[in-house]
Amino acid sequence: MGISPVTLKNYLKFHKDGIFAKTKSVFELGSQEVTCAGYEDILAEVLELFEAPELSSEALAHLANRGAGRDLYTLMGPEYNSIDTDGKFGALPIDLNFDDVPEPYRNKYDFVTNFGTSEHVANQLNCFRVVHDLTKLGGYMFHEVPFTGCVNHGLFTYT
Repeated sequence: MGISPVTLKNYLKFHKDGIFAKTKSVFELGSQEVTCAGYEDILAEVLELFEAPELSSEALAHLANRGAGRDLYTLMGPEYNSIDTDGKFGALPIDLNFDDVPEPYRNKYDFVTNFGTSEHVANQLNCFRVVHDLTKLGGYMFHEVPFTGCVNHGLFTYT
């Protein structure tokens, strides 16, 4: 799924609600891409709210069209990390079916995201245990996963 225009609209709301005021670290399940081509205005609004350096229209379009989530969060300011078995974009190569969270990453992150990763994992218990183990006390977990109309997508459909 990636970081969609819907995600960015939620980020605007979260910012308004003060959730990001104390967010110093973000961890993604899956090394996500930004999938907001055609919605560069929303992306620019999010970046402005986070006082990110202004991007040229070309750089903004590049980020919106499958740019790395790592790049978006770097511009927004928090420390960033992710899990993905392929190690894409510098992700930790952890298998969410079997692996535990390595000690240096336990209870460390203010904001942990799941933008279309967990439905591909057979071991749901371990996957969500990893989310909890990554999130620090008082932190936030944000799950934005497909739940309708995706009959042949992933191993699980959340309904």
